[in-house]
Amino acid sequence: MKWFTIILGALLFLAPFFSGYSGQAGLLWFSLIGGVLLVVFGSMESYKWVGWIGLIVFLAPWIFGFGGTNAATWSWIIGAVTGLVGLYKGWLEKSEA
Repeated sequence: MKWFTIILGALLFLAPFFSGYSGQAGLLWFSLIGGVLLVVFGSMESYKWVGWIGLIVFLAPWIFGFGGTNAATWSWIIGAVTGLVGLYKGWLEKSEA
């Protein structure tokens, strides 16, 4: 799951450049910062943080009012997947002792 989360963070980071919304400063910075946070917490295997960041990324189009853009699609997909990964790995998976 570590590499999966890192790849999703990298996709969020790169999304403005291949989806054509890099000219919109707020959306650009949202994707860059969110992507970096997912990569950092994913590489540290801190899945509870990954879950919270995924939730924020998922809800951001409604909170910040960019629901009708390409950024919203990427935000919903990556936010939902990372949120579910964080939920499963951070809270639901039982550690083997």
